[in-house]
Amino acid sequence: MTLYNTNNNLEQKSLWSFLKKYKKVSIALICIPILLSVACYFSVPYFNQAGSSAWLSFWGGYLGSVIMAGVTLHVLEQQLSQNHNVNVQNRNNNKAENKSNRELQLKILLFQQEQQWLDKFRQAALNYLEIYSYNDLVDVSNIARKDPYKAFYMVKDLFSRAGKADLELSFIQRNSELFKKIDKDKTLLFVFYNDVLGDIQSLLAIRIEDENATLSDRLQSLSDITEDMRNIILQILKELPDDSIENQFNTAFLTRIKLVKNCEDKLRDWFCKYIIEEQSRINNILNFVNDTEQDK
Repeated sequence: MTLYNTNNNLEQKSLWSFLKKYKKVSIALICIPILLSVACYFSVPYFNQAGSSAWLSFWGGYLGSVIMAGVTLHVLEQQLSQNHNVNVQNRNNNKAENKSNRELQLKILLFQQEQQWLDKFRQAALNYLEIYSYNDLVDVSNIARKDPYKAFYMVKDLFSRAGKADLELSFIQRNSELFKKIDKDKTLLFVFYNDVLGDIQSLLAIRIEDENATLSDRLQSLSDITEDMRNIILQILKELPDDSIENQFNTAFLTRIKLVKNCEDKLRDWFCKYIIEEQSRINNILNFVNDTEQDK
């Protein structure tokens, strides 16, 4: 009953709205038969010449035409209004869908760009750790026993590679609190690694210049070594004074490069933590894309 009353009220409102919109036509259709009736009533010439059957036929045709015209116009009005509302709704839906599609495309593009950046960073980090390698320094130490010349040029190559690796990583790094910690340890490893290479190169220069030279003989002339290297040599001369020249040099090498391993391991842990954190952030972009596609 309530639904019937609601529909009835809507139809009445629609009819009144229709009459208001076509007010002049409605007034004309109402006034014409009134004027004709008045004319016939007061015996206006010409209007009272027709018989009752003629007027009955006229009124039947007139009223039928008026009713049919009104119904047709009303139905047409309703159809046009409905079509307009449907078109407006479709436009709004299309706008919302287009906006959603644009946002989705931007998210997909952002995900692809971020993933490409992270892949480049991961590769640069691997290259960095590969170049700043403790194992390479051990190889130099082993080769220095038999061929100081070859070991010397290996150190020069390590100098060059280290600079390139640091430059490559600096081009793709981003500012964040975690990366500031990485950059701090990266800088520490860079400085420490280059100091170690410089100390090893200085010791190799002694071996190349004079294979029989001892550490005690040349300690005073080693002005370009670091204070850490000097302390290591003094400790070796104190604990292994009678050891062979080769063993003394080899012990100095291995002792000096040992701390590189600690820096390398610490930096590797930072890189792993940073990559995991960034991958999680990028995956959240992909999760948004997947959720949006499922909602569709």
